Amino acid sequence: MSDFDPFSQPETEASAEDATVVLSGPAAMESTYALQSESTAFLAESDETYSIAVQSRPRYDMVLMVGEGAMGQVFLARDVDLLRKVAYKKLHDKVAVDRGVLSRFLKEVQITAQLEHPNVVPVYTLEKTADQSLAYAMKLVMGKTLKELLEAARKAHDAGQQPDEECSPTTLLEHFLNVLDALHYAHNKCVIHRDLKPANIMVGRYREVYVMDWGIARVFGAAPESSEEELSERVVLDSLSEEGEGFEETRAGQILGTPRYLSPEQGAGRNQTLDGRSDQFTLGLILFELVTLKPAYTGKNITDLLKRVLKAEKEPFLHYNPKIKIPRELQAIINKATARKAIDRYADVGAMAEDLRRYLQGKAVLAQPDTFLQAAGRWMQHHPVLSASLVLLLLLSSASVATWSMVQQQQSILRLQAREKQISQFQTAVSTQAQQVNNRFLAFEILLRGLASASETLLERGTQENAPLYFEGQFATPGQAPADFHYSAHYGKLISLDSPVVKLAPGVSAETVSPLVRRLWPLGDYFRQMFLSSAGQPQLRDPAEIRKLLSEKGTPLIWSYVGLEQGAHLAYPGKSGYPVDYDPRKRPWYTLSAGKRGLNWGNPYVDVQGQGLLLPCSTSLFDAQGQFLGVAGVELTFQYLVDHLLNLPGYAVLQTYLLDSQGQIMVRSSDRKRKYGLRFGEDNLGQALDLPLFNQPEVVEKIRAKRSGQLSYREDGRRILLAFYRLDALNWYYAVAVDEEQLLGLR
Repeated sequence: MSDFDPFSQPETEASAEDATVVLSGPAAMESTYALQSESTAFLAESDETYSIAVQSRPRYDMVLMVGEGAMGQVFLARDVDLLRKVAYKKLHDKVAVDRGVLSRFLKEVQITAQLEHPNVVPVYTLEKTADQSLAYAMKLVMGKTLKELLEAARKAHDAGQQPDEECSPTTLLEHFLNVLDALHYAHNKCVIHRDLKPANIMVGRYREVYVMDWGIARVFGAAPESSEEELSERVVLDSLSEEGEGFEETRAGQILGTPRYLSPEQGAGRNQTLDGRSDQFTLGLILFELVTLKPAYTGKNITDLLKRVLKAEKEPFLHYNPKIKIPRELQAIINKATARKAIDRYADVGAMAEDLRRYLQGKAVLAQPDTFLQAAGRWMQHHPVLSASLVLLLLLSSASVATWSMVQQQQSILRLQAREKQISQFQTAVSTQAQQVNNRFLAFEILLRGLASASETLLERGTQENAPLYFEGQFATPGQAPADFHYSAHYGKLISLDSPVVKLAPGVSAETVSPLVRRLWPLGDYFRQMFLSSAGQPQLRDPAEIRKLLSEKGTPLIWSYVGLEQGAHLAYPGKSGYPVDYDPRKRPWYTLSAGKRGLNWGNPYVDVQGQGLLLPCSTSLFDAQGQFLGVAGVELTFQYLVDHLLNLPGYAVLQTYLLDSQGQIMVRSSDRKRKYGLRFGEDNLGQALDLPLFNQPEVVEKIRAKRSGQLSYREDGRRILLAFYRLDALNWYYAVAVDEEQLLGLR
């Protein structure tokens, strides 16, 4: 199983070496399973903290039970090693003795853990409990289910209002595209979910989307499930309620899944022959509910409902609000995905997602191609000025040149169609890259949240470490610096990877702040692990390999730090070179977040340590009573942003940008190689830069209205085509400018 990498690109197809997920039974687990805290995985056995870290003690403290079913319970728990909140799922004692149940539970964990995709909730650890049962910890997702968002939309219509943005039709379809991407990835891994429904799709506080509850997922094409597993699932269909209750509850037995969201083949109990097209059918039912706000299947009782399932008899396309009409393109996509025969559906979920994206872009869908008149109407709708010109030209044409005019018109339309195809492909590429950029920034925010949580816990409940502290003056004094103080090719200066540096503001004494700094000293290991995670190698353990990566190659993070309100600054990697008057409380990253809640991405500024332009992200630290303690932050270099995030492969790009919600330029690719002394002057060293407004008012206006789009304009003697798309994680926009004539092959 590969390591979790928040920076990996979502896989679009399974590789030859990892075509399917790998499953093992409880017996294999019992012979190989060794429990070790993740927080000790990078400690050497000679380390004095190792013996403490591996003492036998519970890894997780149960805080609150948040859910319970027939088979198990889900708790809000606290990871005592990594100091974070997690969701913790364990089996009920009464069913934990059943090997079939254990096997099914183990498969659920293994499948979920190996689906390493941004839209599948990540698994942290698998544990064998004291009573020989199983439990696992996973990411705690704070947000709402798709079911709750649908209910909120219905309530808005009941009140005669339009739904809020979080449950608007466009937002729901964007969330659904993330679900399709996750299932396309899972199907390429030969995994089917079998229990998709709005209640199993979570939308987090920052619009991140997760497909949850893979409890009855299965690797299709694998060997039939054991008799023990079958017995653990079996129920008698006659025991199901004959009333309208339980339509949205998961059922196990000959029929696996949720009655209201079954495919015909699931309803017939053909569990061993199901493949990704069964999930696709269910996704079509969910899409039906998203666009109509009503379930696709209804019935007087469970028997009536299952009859409709077997015949694939959906409800008519009538919206919850009778005044709203369902677009024919969406009806066509749903009808194709929910065709009764699997062979008549989309080839895979990826094709379904592509067709839905075509609809959102205003293009014809493959499920129901436009007729000639519909295609002409769509083209005229997108080009009103040109359409009016063509009509006028036809009216002015004489009968003697009618045939010639029609030929010319047809050629013009063909050229225009070719132009639209090129522009559409460019827009799709920018939109796809924007999603990748959004996922990367979300990953950086996850790392910073972990640092902030660890810092708050240590400041409140940590003990004072006896290890030596290294102040900035010691780094600059021969013989007093840490033993690993060495020259780094990546940083262009001497650094320490083992010890952070402590820098005190003018007038602050070491005796005053040392007790607080000693509480934070364990962050040294956490800092290093953050940097490894940002490079996609969190499990790297060899000291030489770690040094090569951090010191020579470099990682996306350049600096990370904690600044305290008392005037102490703990930064990683350790180094010297701070200005004499350096006060962390006056730095741009500190003033950006001081006393505020949430994460904040700041204006670019010139690094006092010589790393050029940096983009900071910081967040405040608070104690349990809400008292402000300080600020934690991370920083990225412009070089990394431009080379690895902003670049659009396959296009001759003139300029790429990150624009904030007001249309100001946060980052642009042309700033990559500029030195602060050449552009900004020595007086700007360490100061946040003023952000210029993007020079096209129409783009600024659309961004302030929270709209994505494109614009063609003339600049410096050539025509520029700019496409810009919103990054939900930051409320920023990713924009790409190309030479329009070069894009269209006109020169």
